[in-house]
Amino acid sequence: MEALVSKILRNYFPATFFILICSILVSYPDRNLIQITLGISFMYFWIYFIHRSLHMLPRDGLIGSLNTHWQYHHQPEKLLDRRIELCFEAVTDIGMNYSILLLQWATGVWFVPFSVVLMFGLIYTTVHIVNYSIIGSKTHKKHHMNVDTNYGPDPVDHIYGTNHDDTFEDMLPFTINAAFCCAFIYYMKDKFGWVD
Repeated sequence: MEALVSKILRNYFPATFFILICSILVSYPDRNLIQITLGISFMYFWIYFIHRSLHMLPRDGLIGSLNTHWQYHHQPEKLLDRRIELCFEAVTDIGMNYSILLLQWATGVWFVPFSVVLMFGLIYTTVHIVNYSIIGSKTHKKHHMNVDTNYGPDPVDHIYGTNHDDTFEDMLPFTINAAFCCAFIYYMKDKFGWVD
């Protein structure tokens, strides 16, 4: 376990640290550094379990037909034009991430800052749509080869042993997505004046 933690830190520290810095930029001083750090860490695990649960739902019947992630993204024979499929996938990705807002609203406990949820959701969605689906990614292709692996984010797959293989994904290119998403959330927060 110690070796795994060391590998995770060595491979993912630069990208995850950058995402943490972006989270601090959009949420501080409304929230303290501990709340922001725990919030972004929680989002890594939240999206992993939400994505994994979509793969565990029945694939037929009413539930299966409502699972747009499975219906349009994981079908070997594509039913929709690629552009429309990517739009469905973007809505699904955003919904998976922003579902934490429903939980927080229902419980009245806002443990993940609103700006962090918005930013993380945009990062995840842009990585999935642009980096994985449009540009292409070996990690994403492996997920489609074996849908019970590579749910992402990659550090969490390593923690739970759900990687397709022992390869560590290069998350450094995702910092570009993070920078744009951070700037967008910062701008929107300033424009609309919300407080986390």
